[in-house]
Amino acid sequence: MAVGKAIAGMATVLVADDDAAVLALASMILQRDGFQVLRASNGLEALMLYSSYASRIDLVLTDFEMPQMNGAELVARIRERNPTAKVLVMSGYAPSGAAGPVKGCPVLRKPFRPAELRDAVRGILAGPVKPAC
Repeated sequence: MAVGKAIAGMATVLVADDDAAVLALASMILQRDGFQVLRASNGLEALMLYSSYASRIDLVLTDFEMPQMNGAELVARIRERNPTAKVLVMSGYAPSGAAGPVKGCPVLRKPFRPAELRDAVRGILAGPVKPAC
């Protein structure tokens, strides 16, 4: 998807988090900002959705700690299929300034404010893919 189109809110974001409240909040924030959202409650479900809708997904927003498949494994499996997939990892465990839980991937620290989520998503969609992620 073209960057201008993605930034305008036409992008699709796959959101994966096992915490129902975080999943609902992140989805609501992104939908209100004009994004299409696919929701997954664990890593395995996210991978299945990605497999079905990969051509439509512009960004994967994933929690790091999830049952059945954590964020690092999810990102690795997605990158096997699409090395240029854009990813943002959410984590409430790593302290600020620490290395991200998934090497090379940008991290959104939990808890986050709506503006922080919007800014992070828009920034990643506007920028180049980080191949190390």
